[in-house]
Amino acid sequence: MRFLIDGVNHRMAVGNAVYPIDTSALDPTIYFVFYDSTGPLGSIQHLDRPGSLEDFTDPTPYLSYLNQWYAAAAADTPPLTLAQAIALKQSLLGVIYAAKRQTLTTQAALAQWSNIVAPGGGGGSGTAPGNGFGTTGNFFTLDATSLIASGSVGSTITTDKPVAAGSKCYWEINVVDANNKSGDQIGVCLPGCALNNDVGRTNQGWGYKGNAQKDTNNTATAYGSAWVSGDTIGVALDLTNGQLTFYRNGVSQGVAFTLATGSNVYYPAASSSTGGATYTLNLGGPFAHAPPAGFGFVNPVAYSASDNGAIDAALGQPDQIGGTPQTPNATELASIQAQIVAARQNLLADYNAITANLAACASIAAVIAFDITAGWA
Repeated sequence: MRFLIDGVNHRMAVGNAVYPIDTSALDPTIYFVFYDSTGPLGSIQHLDRPGSLEDFTDPTPYLSYLNQWYAAAAADTPPLTLAQAIALKQSLLGVIYAAKRQTLTTQAALAQWSNIVAPGGGGGSGTAPGNGFGTTGNFFTLDATSLIASGSVGSTITTDKPVAAGSKCYWEINVVDANNKSGDQIGVCLPGCALNNDVGRTNQGWGYKGNAQKDTNNTATAYGSAWVSGDTIGVALDLTNGQLTFYRNGVSQGVAFTLATGSNVYYPAASSSTGGATYTLNLGGPFAHAPPAGFGFVNPVAYSASDNGAIDAALGQPDQIGGTPQTPNATELASIQAQIVAARQNLLADYNAITANLAACASIAAVIAFDITAGWA
């Protein structure tokens, strides 16, 4: 499928057929949008950037314009036939499937070849980052032996690398044993935050306490519900809008804190008072609960394959939290490979189901109304 959207003259061409469309929703600087499914990229030409093209691979944002074109073509003489309309949308469906298949990632594989490790030594000394958990994997255990704690004062441990400025990331901490709910905290802290206390006891840390409070600058206020052993606490850090939201067992507890953004980075952190707690951190999925829309992994190491029998583990690309991933052995590689095969089979099943539903459309109006972007795995 080849289409061209003329943003200035408000028209769209598919093949040799050109029809007027409403392009008012387009960025006013866009001169044209061109996409050809036979090539790897589409291009966007901007009026304010002469000679500069913006490439894209996913044509779905322009589906509404294609639907306008369908409607105009159906009203023309001779009109677009139902078979032609289905064939055109089927072509776009194929493009979307190919893009999804090419960029398929299996984050679950990370758990297969990353060691589950406790941090070397304890937190509670120095400043963030300190005694980083997750240095060789996505999981860590924070227990009584990996914390330095005295009296009622807690001890904090952080990841060794921060969540990048401007990103929107989600991670989960499973509460294996909540030893001291009023002193256990899960949250984030700034570089340089002192680690000899609970997460929220300084003005550089923000935490969700196990006793249904939030804490920053040593000021705790009511927030959410209390969490207990066996709960999963999701953390959604939005460094685009400056919001920190916590989830208990998949249920949002509401925005807990408004954080400064700009160039600021923040370290995922957890703390516990005397006796310690046992947590398990998951930075890369699979998650117990679906992340909020628009939030990605903290350290997305992608595994892609050109076919079901090959894998490129993207080794050497540093992940955001744990440095460069270790090389999987043959057994671990086979496990990753099998998960990719299974994921692609699920994707193909969805594609086939969408294709069948599209083919069953009985009118051009039904083709226009049929959303080929919905229902994917």
